[in-house]
Amino acid sequence: MIKTDRRARRTRAAISEAFIKLLTQKEISKITVREITELADINRATFYLHYTDVYQVLEEIENELASAFFELVDKYDIKELIHDPYPILKAIGDGIEGKPLFAKFVLNSATSSNYFMKIKTELKRRIITTYDTEVASELYYALTFIIAGTLDSYEEWFENNKPIPLETLCKNTSKFISGGVKSIIGEI
Repeated sequence: MIKTDRRARRTRAAISEAFIKLLTQKEISKITVREITELADINRATFYLHYTDVYQVLEEIENELASAFFELVDKYDIKELIHDPYPILKAIGDGIEGKPLFAKFVLNSATSSNYFMKIKTELKRRIITTYDTEVASELYYALTFIIAGTLDSYEEWFENNKPIPLETLCKNTSKFISGGVKSIIGEI
């Protein structure tokens, strides 16, 4: 039984890796199961044992990403992160720097992905439970702006061959975020 589970995990990982590679090259609507199976070196029947279609592969990857992101967020108090987002920005930056193909997938799919909608929705829920309703509503719209700007910053940095150190990018982004948030809710 353990062998089958390990084999299934390896197969799913191979499918995900092939899918991510293809998604960095073309739109999801143009990716076929055949392309994934050829790249993953598996047969179509094996693919269909694990997934119904390419969109289910994307959904699983997005869910895993969201889960990993919130495991990271859960290590911090939400008020501390709003005051000083540097630790989480650095952790995200390290992830981007260490996995270039994965980073390209995340950054390229940012606008069309449900992943970022899930992230924003859950962050809004957490902010609303942390702050009063009026402040939470204002922070939610600021958060939309912050996420877009942060993603753009990471994307530009990554696509331009990391022209400044990651540490500098994260420190500067952290200053912009905390300064903007403070302008809405004052000193925390």
